[in-house]
Amino acid sequence: MISERKMASGANGCQDGWESFKDKCFLFSEDQKSWSDAKSHCKSLGAQLAELKDFDTNEFAKHFLNLKYLFHNEQTRHNFFIGLSDQDQTNVWKWAGSGETADFTDWTSGEPSGGSEHCTVLWGYIGYWWNDEECQKQFQYICEADNTLPVVQRYRLRESLHRINEPGIQERRQGRLSRRVYSVESANRLWHIDTNHKLIRWKFVIAGGVDGFSRLITFLRCLDNNRAPTLLECFKQSVVRYGLPNRVRSDKGMENTLIADYMIQQRGVGRRSMITGKSVHNQRIERLWRDVFAGVLSYYYNLFITWKILGYLTHWTSIIYLLYTMCLCTKLMRN
Repeated sequence: MISERKMASGANGCQDGWESFKDKCFLFSEDQKSWSDAKSHCKSLGAQLAELKDFDTNEFAKHFLNLKYLFHNEQTRHNFFIGLSDQDQTNVWKWAGSGETADFTDWTSGEPSGGSEHCTVLWGYIGYWWNDEECQKQFQYICEADNTLPVVQRYRLRESLHRINEPGIQERRQGRLSRRVYSVESANRLWHIDTNHKLIRWKFVIAGGVDGFSRLITFLRCLDNNRAPTLLECFKQSVVRYGLPNRVRSDKGMENTLIADYMIQQRGVGRRSMITGKSVHNQRIERLWRDVFAGVLSYYYNLFITWKILGYLTHWTSIIYLLYTMCLCTKLMRN
C-alpha cells in the first residue's frame, strides 16, 4: 500500500503530468522499464504500479490510452505494465501493492497464455486489453497514488457546527426546525424546465422538462443551440404529447422568454402561469440534471476535456464537427 506521498499536489490533488480519477492519481510513463524496475520507480514516487481492480478504473485507463494513441496504428501503440502478476504462484494473479487476488480481470481472448509470461500489460495492439508478458521485458508502465485533496472529517464538521451555532443544533435536534416539503397537487399542475450547459463549450445543450407531481420527464433533448425558438419548439412538442401544464417553473434565462409568452397566452395573466426564480430552487429539474450528468454527460465531458488536452479538437474541420454533433446527439439521447 502507499505509505508516503512525495508528489506536490496540483489543483486536482495530483501533480502535473498525473491524471485524476476517483480518489487516485495515475502516471502514464513515457520511458520503458522491466516490471520490477517499474515497480521500484513507482515506489520512489510514493506510488505503486497501478491496480485496475474494477471496471470503471480499468475503462478509464483504456480510454485514456486509446485517445492518447488515437492517430497511431496498432504497431506503434505502446504497451503498459500494471501491478498484476502471478510470480509467486502460477495462475494465481495478485496485485503487487495490496497483495490482493484479482477478482476483476480484462484479459483478451486466449490470455493469460502462461509459460514464462508472469506480468500483465495493457496491450496497445489490441486496444489495451490485458495480456501476460515476460516480466524482464521493457515496456511503459502506469503508476498509481492516492489523491491528496484535503478531506474534512465528519467529526470536525460536527464540532465546528456546535461551536458556531449550538442553539441551532439543539433546536434541530429537538425537532423544532421544520423542513420545507415539496408538494404539487396533481399531474400537469406544474412543470419544471431548464437547460443544462455542462457541454455548451462544445456547442451541446441539453433541454429538459419534468412534471412536478409524477416526476415524468416530459422532454429531454440534445440541441446545438440555446435559443428561445428552439426551446419553445421542444416545449410545444411535449405539450402535444402530454397536454398543456397549468404552470411552468424556470430560471430567468432569456432562452425561456418565448415559453413564458406562450404560457401567458394559453393560460392567462395574473395567475403565475410562468414562475421564474433561481435555478437552485427548481428542485425537480436540478435533481434530473444531477442524474443526467452522473449517468451520461460526465462521460462526454471527460472525453472532450481529454481530447482538448491532447490537441485533437484543433484538427477538426467544420464538416467533421457537424457530422460528429449529429452522431453524438443521437447517442446522448439513446443513452
